[in-house]
Amino acid sequence: VSDPINGDISIYPIPAKDVLNVNIEFVENASSVEIYNVVGQKLKSVTIQDGSKVASIAVSDLKKGVYFVRVYSNGKDVITKTFTKE
Repeated sequence: VSDPINGDISIYPIPAKDVLNVNIEFVENASSVEIYNVVGQKLKSVTIQDGSKVASIAVSDLKKGVYFVRVYSNGKDVITKTFTKE
């Protein structure tokens, strides 16, 4: 039995330079998208507007490296993916 909350996301472009787009179309009730560094510090948080399919996050101020994107639904971390900032 699959959990309908656990849809998938796509993130682009990879590597990201100025803006990271997070496609949340298949996540039920997505509430926010957060970016963390490799040691788990939250660097950015974006609230998702109802009905939004894509969250665009400015990443030009982040240093080059690997980061984690977490999508939250109803306050729960439902999907985590990595991306590279160039």
